[in-house]
Amino acid sequence: PSVVLEILLGVALGPLALGLVAPNDEVIAVLALLGVSLLLFFAGLELDLRAIVNPRIVRLALAYVLSLALALLVGAILSAAGMDVSPLYLMVILTATGLGVLLPIMKDAGYLQTELGQVIFGACAIAEVVPLILLSTVFPPADSDVLHQAGKIVILIVVAAVAALMILRSSDNPRVSRRLQRLEDTTAQLRVRATFLLLLGLAALATRFEIEVIFAAFAAGLVVGASRHDALAHTVQLKKLEGA
Repeated sequence: PSVVLEILLGVALGPLALGLVAPNDEVIAVLALLGVSLLLFFAGLELDLRAIVNPRIVRLALAYVLSLALALLVGAILSAAGMDVSPLYLMVILTATGLGVLLPIMKDAGYLQTELGQVIFGACAIAEVVPLILLSTVFPPADSDVLHQAGKIVILIVVAAVAALMILRSSDNPRVSRRLQRLEDTTAQLRVRATFLLLLGLAALATRFEIEVIFAAFAAGLVVGASRHDALAHTVQLKKLEGA
């Protein structure tokens, strides 16, 4: 898959091989964060919550809790064996998934459109979001604590939920919907611009709150994906965003 080749190319250009790219370059750091954020945004956009928010969500959640317990056990064993590692931090690392890598692979193979693909994708989404929340709360910045960080995450989720409600209500309003459709195929490209405004707005809020930006990007993707009433319009919108 192309995403694997891109990662290998990055390794080859980086300090472990040719040393042509410095990892502390500010421009590269910003572009890297933007690229990963867009990947997680598309992950949220492609995830149909209806595929996991049903009776099987209990099984997915229990499976992930079991993964957390096993990873914590491994961390405790390594710590007891004398390895200088935090069992909690190792638990987060071992249970995190690379949803940004999984997305293009599953999409190119045509698995995302199947029920099984959505279940796998949903399980991996849980294993992507929960570690990001744990990183932002269990390991807070020096000037904050767990409760403050948890409160900031709740605020971010509430803002995203309000945005989703506004999008859904505007989509249900025939007059507003007609105006949006009239402007989305002109040079205004209103839906595309509004999508990037939402993405950057939530990312800015996450930066202000010292929360992982890619968590905000994933939330933005879920918000935009919630407006997928018209499958054809959603497909056209997705192609425009992918092109951008």
